[in-house]
Amino acid sequence: MDIFGTPPSVRSVTSRMAAEQIKPHTPKLRSLVLGYIQANGPCTDEEIQRGLNMEGSTQRPRRVELLRASLIEDSGEKGTTSSGRLATKWRVVDAHL
Repeated sequence: MDIFGTPPSVRSVTSRMAAEQIKPHTPKLRSLVLGYIQANGPCTDEEIQRGLNMEGSTQRPRRVELLRASLIEDSGEKGTTSSGRLATKWRVVDAHL
């Protein structure tokens, strides 16, 4: 059984098609996102995207999958996005360090 399940946000036909196209790459992408968070401490989605040179539409679903699998969690810290908004900083769950 796949602990990551169906990718988040696959509501439209276009989204479902995109999810199917990226499916073979998702384990590596999840690993990259998890590794980045582990190496760089608590980080926002925007920081992860910049650090990995990854589009938000690729990174965010991988982060959601990691969160659903209890591999990462809300650190309780907030960061500021480039637009000035507050954003959650994510960290690796201690048991997975």
